[in-house]
Amino acid sequence: MSDNEKLLRQAERYAGMRRALLFINALSYFVWIGAQALQFLPGFTPHQSALIQFVAGPIWLVSLLCILVMGVRLYMRRDLRGLIDDERTIKIGNQAFQAGYWVLLIGIALVYALLFCGIQIEGGIFLPILLSLGVAVPGLTYAALYRS
Repeated sequence: MSDNEKLLRQAERYAGMRRALLFINALSYFVWIGAQALQFLPGFTPHQSALIQFVAGPIWLVSLLCILVMGVRLYMRRDLRGLIDDERTIKIGNQAFQAGYWVLLIGIALVYALLFCGIQIEGGIFLPILLSLGVAVPGLTYAALYRS
């Protein structure tokens, strides 16, 4: 096997690992932060919310650390970085941030519409949900579009 074939296989493996880690990271963050809002809903106790956060928090942290380590390792390998971080990847990153912006904008507009209609919403419910959507939607969009 030639050096170019080895490099291409490494690039494919890195791309697959990056996509999986981004998906796990975004989903676990959504669950971790979103669980804060559960304690305000009827039928959920603070203990259940804390248990969900106790499970999802370390998963998010480990996946984040793996993403950061992978980024440093990729930065050190210029030949591999050129194959993975191309123009398409930059375009996907821009699309993901735009999707997150629109989801947050729609979420905030929905909160204002509900308040305008006289429905009172506690900040403890909608703020963690908006925060988790603001992070999870770009992450999930990026993971879905990345090398698909």
